[in-house]
Amino acid sequence: MTTATCRLVYSLIPPTARLSRVPVQAIPLTHAQSFCRQCGAQIGRGRSYCAPCTLKLSTATLLEAAPRGRIAAQSDEAQTRRSETQLRHRAASLAWKSSDLPAWLNEKFYLTEIQPRLPRITLSVLSSKLGISIPYAVDIRSARRIPHRRHWELLAQLVGVSHA
Repeated sequence: MTTATCRLVYSLIPPTARLSRVPVQAIPLTHAQSFCRQCGAQIGRGRSYCAPCTLKLSTATLLEAAPRGRIAAQSDEAQTRRSETQLRHRAASLAWKSSDLPAWLNEKFYLTEIQPRLPRITLSVLSSKLGISIPYAVDIRSARRIPHRRHWELLAQLVGVSHA
């Protein structure tokens, strides 16, 4: 029993009983129970729904939102943004020269020295520094994708490696 519980129980005992030195059994404090708003099952504190009901509700919400997302993804504004991004990346690829890459920074060095250290870099830093999307940064960091070689030198700086 915690000290706070003992003090509470002690404060509930009338003063005359406290003086008599009669052992008093502590009354355990109970927490209010929580129940699922959908099915009424008992759930943990701070939750509104049980796991099965949460799954059903989130699935229904996702199914309602999906058509709106597909429509928004094909809007003129979204297509213009995608086009601008593709043009920007294409221009950067064309402007980059393989001769700009240091001789020591090859695919083997990237795979053995840089890529294993990428999980230390946050996705937002990878995304902003390289000018790429968060999903692409996830793929690079998890080694599902190898970024364009023009990014290797910046990645080497981010992870703190250089040719010794």
